[in-house]
Amino acid sequence: MKTIIAGMALALGLGMVAAPAAAQPKTCSHPYDRTNPFAPVLRGEGKSLVVYEDAHVVAFMPLRMTSPGHALVISRTSCARNITELEPAELTRVMVVVQKIAQADMTALHADGVNVRQNNGAEAGQTVFHAHFHVVPRYKGVPLLTGEGEPSTMADREAWAAKLRTALK
Repeated sequence: MKTIIAGMALALGLGMVAAPAAAQPKTCSHPYDRTNPFAPVLRGEGKSLVVYEDAHVVAFMPLRMTSPGHALVISRTSCARNITELEPAELTRVMVVVQKIAQADMTALHADGVNVRQNNGAEAGQTVFHAHFHVVPRYKGVPLLTGEGEPSTMADREAWAAKLRTALK
């Protein structure tokens, strides 16, 4: 219980601290694909699409967005493949950042609402097996895209990322 409370206290004080560029998930007790599509982000590549990072969590714009401003939030240190494998302290850290991104979507991108999505296992639609949360801003009258194809340009994604970074300061 002390570990959970300490993790929650740490998570609530998260700031924009420099994260180690080569942070990697810890040793896993289960199979984990270290070459999954999030590996470049965990190695510190693709900085232009990162909207938030600290020593434990990173949030970034996915290549395939379902709404302008869609961000993914992942643990930098966990090798959890889905929510059932996230340790409580790691889950707390990630969810604090999910909340921050949702708030930034509402203020910086003027979203009318926000969906938070998380899939567990292939049968639930999970395609990248590193636990992650989708924070998807929603706008009145704008249908949710399917995520197939490129609904936005890199320049658009970089502009949305910059707005979210500013709102998160």
